[in-house]
Amino acid sequence: MPTRTQFSQSLTSQFWLGAQVWLIVLLLPLYYWRFSIFGLPTNFIELAIIILAVGCGWDIVRRRDWQSIKLPYWLPILLILGGLTIGTAISPDSRLALGIVKGWFVLPIIFAVCYQQLKIEGRWQASVLAAVTANLGAVSLYALLQFVGYLPLLPYQAAEAGIRVYVEQGRAIGFFESPNYLAMYLVPLIVFIAASSAAQAAYNRLNIGWYLLPASLGLIAVWLTGSRGGLLGLAVALLWLGARRISRGQALKRSWWLVGLLLPTSLIIAATLGWRSTDVDRLHIWQTATRLIQSQPLTGIGPGQFGYYFLGDPNNAETTAAQLAAAYHPHNLFLGFWLSGGLLSLVGLIWLLARVWQRYRLQRTDPIVIGATAALLAIVVHGLVDTTYFKNDLSLIFWWLIVLVG
Repeated sequence: MPTRTQFSQSLTSQFWLGAQVWLIVLLLPLYYWRFSIFGLPTNFIELAIIILAVGCGWDIVRRRDWQSIKLPYWLPILLILGGLTIGTAISPDSRLALGIVKGWFVLPIIFAVCYQQLKIEGRWQASVLAAVTANLGAVSLYALLQFVGYLPLLPYQAAEAGIRVYVEQGRAIGFFESPNYLAMYLVPLIVFIAASSAAQAAYNRLNIGWYLLPASLGLIAVWLTGSRGGLLGLAVALLWLGARRISRGQALKRSWWLVGLLLPTSLIIAATLGWRSTDVDRLHIWQTATRLIQSQPLTGIGPGQFGYYFLGDPNNAETTAAQLAAAYHPHNLFLGFWLSGGLLSLVGLIWLLARVWQRYRLQRTDPIVIGATAALLAIVVHGLVDTTYFKNDLSLIFWWLIVLVG
């Protein structure tokens, strides 16, 4: 039996580790704060995850609780990482590939493992939901204020002609590199909050109505991005939510008016957005990705190498600067995994999503699990036309949702 002192130390440790998780979720956009440590490039969120991992590791060693280390879905994850290892080995730019594997795979997975180890429930679960809501509201408000002219472009945005073009087109961009990135960030958070806000009421922490303003601001911001993929993912996820029942509990039923409000709005907005000239560019990118897969189907080309190969493809000799700027990723989640880590990573991703769906079916009355599953559905649907994973923030959101499902 643990002594009173040991129990008190455990509670203190859990509090500080939980507080670190809360801050990482709340301050996720600060990954844009980049710097180097001993010559190694990193950013604020990566450093925060490393500090969290050290704290979790020390807590395990101190308590000698080795069984608390759990890697969810470890076989699919090993396939993904194995494929990325091979892709990095054959990559023309191994430094870039290693940086991507570190920031977009290893550290987000470590964050997910720490989150699962803490078993954040009750008060902390409610606090994390509040942090997500505040994050959504702040990012959405920033994008809207910038769109109407109250906030200028950031220096790095003003220096890029391609980014200024988006503003001239009347599309919301926030502090991201493109309107699509803003939509990729906001959509899963909107869906998660719309579906799981009832959990907050169940914990008696906040009224469900508190979620309406951030969710509404997020929906307006996504609309102003003009991202049809984002709106499609949002609409499909909300439609899926609307087609099922969470529970007969009154506290859970009350959240459905939020879904009922967002669903028809997103469908109407999506219907107003038609064909664009940039769709030809996207089709061209997909054709290039298909040729690369045909040439290297087993190993792929390595993480972060698509732009390099796109530029070197003879079929793209007349590519414009605007087209090249849009060709950093293959604009498809599954093509992105296949090209980055070969067939192993693609199989790992599909297996992982299948396992997550299986876990959802075992816990289909849990509002947090439902919200996380719906948000992942939005990511996958949006990922059919955009690469909704390959960024620091998007990858962390992805793995956080994975571990929430269990």
